[in-house]
Amino acid sequence: MGKKQVSKELPSVEKAWKGFSWWKKALVNCGMAVCIGEYAKPGWSDTKFFIFRCPKCRELHISYRQALHQSLFCNDCGAFQQVILFLNCGAF
Repeated sequence: MGKKQVSKELPSVEKAWKGFSWWKKALVNCGMAVCIGEYAKPGWSDTKFFIFRCPKCRELHISYRQALHQSLFCNDCGAFQQVILFLNCGAF
């Protein structure tokens, strides 16, 4: 089998959101985090990034699972948001 493709450049929130189907947007608006793909940052291994709506400030953000609790970081309010449900890459 060939090596999987990993993008090097993380898309903006607007670009990722624009490419979503209506049902993925509905899942995000209901509190799920949806995988937008795997990206490689300099010095990092390939990491899955998710788009989610922060339950505190209600803004859309792109982040990766962080720390032991697998929470996502909100860039606007600075809080770690615990997201219970994740739609992984390749699901559906």
